[in-house]
Amino acid sequence: MKNHFVSITAAAGLVLIQFSCQAIRHNNTAPFKVKDAIYYSWFVNENERGTNVELTLTKLKGTIEFEAIIFRNIKIPLATIISENSVLLKGVLPGPESILPDRSELSTGPDRLLFIRNGDSSSVNIELKRVNMKYFKI
Repeated sequence: MKNHFVSITAAAGLVLIQFSCQAIRHNNTAPFKVKDAIYYSWFVNENERGTNVELTLTKLKGTIEFEAIIFRNIKIPLATIISENSVLLKGVLPGPESILPDRSELSTGPDRLLFIRNGDSSSVNIELKRVNMKYFKI
């Protein structure tokens, strides 16, 4: 009886793992090329500062909806700017005292881009490089 219970529990666990893995697929071959992936801190004044994440994508295959980027265990929504030959994705992570709305959520796992293609949620790992801080004057 005990062995039967262990077998059922193990089988149920494998089914759950399979469904979890199908919910968001990780792509080793993305339907686009990441031309550039950067992040930088920005500063306006003591209260207004934060971090921007920017990705430039080319060679998109099909219709893709970009949802968010996971950056340092934070899920950041993206703005999409489409040009003739590329797509620019921008995410803003405002500082704690910023007047900008913070739409980020806590997450886990590696830095990655979340997207939907053909109705399926998917992700691809992204390696972002840091560039110099940007200062803005009002």
